[in-house]
Amino acid sequence: MCSAARMRDHRCYAWLVVCAFWPLDPVVVARAQPVPNGAEFQVNTYTTGDQGFPALARDSNGDFVVVWRSSVLTASSIRGQGFRADGSHAGGESQVNTYTNGGSGQPDVASTGAGGFIATWMSSLSSGGDTSDASIQAQRYDASGAVGGRFS
Repeated sequence: MCSAARMRDHRCYAWLVVCAFWPLDPVVVARAQPVPNGAEFQVNTYTTGDQGFPALARDSNGDFVVVWRSSVLTASSIRGQGFRADGSHAGGESQVNTYTNGGSGQPDVASTGAGGFIATWMSSLSSGGDTSDASIQAQRYDASGAVGGRFS
């Protein structure tokens, strides 16, 4: 599964591609431009369990954030990492979802245009009013990476 970031106003000069490779998947090849713009690098620093289903969002300065599902045994969480335009880390890896009862999956992320971003995911249990056994959760972050409030 691959995710590519692009500018919403079609001024993208390069693509950022994130791929997850699973032992049972066929070989996945994703190239968004003929020549890589820099060396490949690992996004996650937490390496226990499976890391997969990445999603990526890029802001107008070229800074970007990647969110993904992290699974250890039967528990799963949504994790995230911010990067500067040059690919260097902007802060440390962190857990995005604060409600951790039940499983989480299908993460996605979007830039707010003001340097912040909003991450969304499916939660098998809800911290809000949805009691149907599955809900969509979201977490807002400002340009500094500080949590701006979760809503459901």
